Amino acid sequence: MIDSDGQTYLCPFCGKTYKYDYFNSDELLKFAYDALAREDFGSAKDGFEFMYQKSPHDFSVLRGLFLSSSEVSRLTRLTIEKKRSPKEESLLSDCIGKVELKGKEYFEHLQKAGELAKAYQEKQEEIIHLQAEHEAKHRECLLSESKIVDRERWFSNQIDSWVRGEHDTLGAICFTFFMVIFALFGITGAIYLDLLTLVLDTAGIIALIFLIYHLLKVRAVKKLRKKHEPLVQESIDIQTELYEKSKHCYALEREYWDEIEAALSCDPEPMVEETVSDKEE
Repeated sequence: MIDSDGQTYLCPFCGKTYKYDYFNSDELLKFAYDALAREDFGSAKDGFEFMYQKSPHDFSVLRGLFLSSSEVSRLTRLTIEKKRSPKEESLLSDCIGKVELKGKEYFEHLQKAGELAKAYQEKQEEIIHLQAEHEAKHRECLLSESKIVDRERWFSNQIDSWVRGEHDTLGAICFTFFMVIFALFGITGAIYLDLLTLVLDTAGIIALIFLIYHLLKVRAVKKLRKKHEPLVQESIDIQTELYEKSKHCYALEREYWDEIEAALSCDPEPMVEETVSDKEE
């Protein structure tokens, strides 16, 4: 624990308090980096902030201050999904402006990585919105398609429903009406007409009814398909847009890690042996 006003350091291990004069700058920096490695970001930040007052242009101090403020123990832990606060962005700009020349390129790569991360996060938000839109459109397409199938098989569905006792009121009325008409026609024909005439007339009426039913069905299905086709096209367009944005996100992610790798490669005072592949641990 750092007490800048009292110029003291409280050791988190032994609990003793030391005057800063007890340490030299290298020892203080080591204490701060040890705290960073333990992910004790509060203590690490206190230490780096104190060192910053003494050495505002020192690369190691600025790097440690940036990492502890970002709450990562090493650079490869700074993932593309992590949103940087305005304070962190301001600190990074401050590091670029104040760091000695040998470390400027390191922070410039981090700034570019931050810009790529911001663009990536914006694209991810767009993707989430598009995914929700696509799911809603897909459900709308399924409902529309279901209406078409139901209309195409209306008569057979009504018979099936009647048999199972699951018919709706309108279907029951229509089906009963047709059955009553056929029954009355059959009774009348049996009384007043001979068998051949009855069969021919019955066949003619049934054929006429089914012709009218078929023409009405084709007309209704055509209207439903006309409404259905734009929905399918909209769903395809959304899916295509999703694919393109996902490709863009992947490209941004690759550029991001290229910048992180570039920062590591030009680090004038490497902390530990780390590569971009470490992010997968």
